[in-house]
Amino acid sequence: MKQRILVVFAHPDDEILFMGGTLLKYRENFKIDFACLTIPFNKARVKGLFRLENYFNTGTVMCFGYEDNTAVWREGADFDFDDTWVDCLDFSKYDAVFSHNQYGEYYHPHHVYIHETLKKREIPFYSFGHLGKYDCVVELAPGEISDKQKVLRELYPSEFNRCIHKFSYWRTNLERFRFEGSNPINSPITF
Repeated sequence: MKQRILVVFAHPDDEILFMGGTLLKYRENFKIDFACLTIPFNKARVKGLFRLENYFNTGTVMCFGYEDNTAVWREGADFDFDDTWVDCLDFSKYDAVFSHNQYGEYYHPHHVYIHETLKKREIPFYSFGHLGKYDCVVELAPGEISDKQKVLRELYPSEFNRCIHKFSYWRTNLERFRFEGSNPINSPITF
């Protein structure tokens, strides 16, 4: 029987960058709902978000429409997120929930916000990403990394082009992308 899972993330492409290999590797085991908090300034990324069903056994793909404002990187900048999106989701119907890790993968304020909000609301979830220690780690083989890159390129071509730039996050952390960690707060998921 397929496990029903929810992936909660800040921006279209986060779900592929930080968990895409796991989702692809075990897609026959999962029925996946996707919940994205922001609507990006790059409209092509929105199109990619709603094409996830081409690659995964998806249920619902949701976008909550918060502004993806790059000003959050400025010191002292604020962003207009509230926690009402949590109330729109019925977490009890999922076998597992996945989201950003405590470091926001690379300290992105939106990613950290989601992690902290789920913890504050006491919602059990698994953290993805590759900083810190994990109780369960999915290690991707070279072919699985290639599959992940292919899906990233097809869903989010502008982001893929940015990701392979010499000084990009993907390029400088390529070795880390072999590991998609899940740090269970509750009981471990069975893949």
